[in-house]
Amino acid sequence: MYCESPNTNTREQVLEALLAGMKHENAEVRLEVLDKLESIYDSRVESCFTEVVQDDNAEIRIKAARYLAAAEWLDLGEWLDLAASNLTYARYLAAHSIIKELERTWNITKGPLPALTNERFSKNHQALERYRRIIRAWQTWAGENPRFSRQFFEKDRKPWQSTSFL
Repeated sequence: MYCESPNTNTREQVLEALLAGMKHENAEVRLEVLDKLESIYDSRVESCFTEVVQDDNAEIRIKAARYLAAAEWLDLGEWLDLAASNLTYARYLAAHSIIKELERTWNITKGPLPALTNERFSKNHQALERYRRIIRAWQTWAGENPRFSRQFFEKDRKPWQSTSFL
């Protein structure tokens, strides 16, 4: 959802409060705040989630990464190409979530993605090459399924079409 409304001051205050809530020490509070922020398309949310992918809580990291993937406004095939060629930790996390969803939905696999922490993420060249091979295999699959590829991120972006988050 876009942050536009006749009552902009109230909306801005709510958004600022939610963004501040992502710094709360309690992971459950951050998760509840994240659930609300996921429904808002705003560059400040994107910026916040870029930092949130470093959170101690895995669920928070994954949800923030999926938001960022949808916010790139690409179809699945294009996004997988970007995730393979211009890898970031957020894309790595989103790829894990996306590929699990694809495997569950289509009951196929292209191989397990390597599990890397942010600290080991860019240093393990062998694992990164395996990651890229698997991502490229899924990109080929997405190219063979263009309708699904075009529609893949729709469920992530659907809440952004609403005009109200209050």
